[in-house]
Amino acid sequence: MEKIQVIIGWLFILFGTAAIINTIYQGNPPQILWICYSSLILLGIGILTKNSLLTLSQMDIIMIPLIIWTIDFIFFLISGHSFFGIVDYFFQEGPLISKIITLQHLFTVPLALLAVYITKIKTKRAWIVSFIQVSFIFLITRLLTSPANNINCVYKSCINFSFKHYSIMWFVTMFVIICTTNLMLSKIKIFKNKF
Repeated sequence: MEKIQVIIGWLFILFGTAAIINTIYQGNPPQILWICYSSLILLGIGILTKNSLLTLSQMDIIMIPLIIWTIDFIFFLISGHSFFGIVDYFFQEGPLISKIITLQHLFTVPLALLAVYITKIKTKRAWIVSFIQVSFIFLITRLLTSPANNINCVYKSCINFSFKHYSIMWFVTMFVIICTTNLMLSKIKIFKNKF
């Protein structure tokens, strides 16, 4: 089981690093600020070091958004158009390497859950780290990017819904996503640490 954990950890680090290098190579450096890139690397480090706090904090951030992305992707494959409007970019013309890297959205959650099952959850307070991290990312993204890029959906919703007082809704949505994932994972017996 430890070998599986090592493979998963390095796979996440590889995909996260490849995503950052690829965005720089494609001439779009602001894209390196996407949460999923840094979270993949941190998730990989957390898995390799068996750091439950780091692993769970990244799962709290990315699990629900990646599930929504996957649902939209499958919906597009079946119907020929997306439901949420998230995955349209994947089916447009673009570099093959970018599409291969983007496919990490499909396997990150199942592999991360397997890693959490192996490592076990040793803390329930990862949500605090998660919320501090997304708050920092929100501020950095707003400071360093433009609304045209809408990195991390900080300027407007990435799905086909609009909200008033969007910045407040962004934080409320992230808080709900983080707490829901944290609560859900910490309640599942097979993920809990055996004391």
